Amino acid sequence: MKLLFAFLFFFNLSLNTNAQTCAFFHEGKFKISEKELGITVITRNEKYQTEVNSSFNIVFSITWVDECTYELRPVKVIKGDASILEKEMVVTVEIIDVKKHGYKAICTTNFSEEKSTCIVELLK
Repeated sequence: MKLLFAFLFFFNLSLNTNAQTCAFFHEGKFKISEKELGITVITRNEKYQTEVNSSFNIVFSITWVDECTYELRPVKVIKGDASILEKEMVVTVEIIDVKKHGYKAICTTNFSEEKSTCIVELLK
């Protein structure tokens, strides 16, 4: 019986530790490497996320829904297709796997059923 309680205690502790590690990625500098878009550099602070690559430079507002899920809404297009500002687009990002130097996430939007998965690397 003591073994069962010890197992449950450490299992619960590991779940709580994983959930808390998402907070480590709430702010910082990150990189996503994709075949189609190349390298996108992300700079995130408490209120905004800026995404820059060779095709675009977009500023999003960021709202954390919970410890591991956030929503992005376009605020300003510095370079690229400015029509995204008219669509009231919302991108929801759910962190599903946390590693020491980054995370894996599933991204969805409010205008499509499609889901995409990306690997986000921590730069700073």
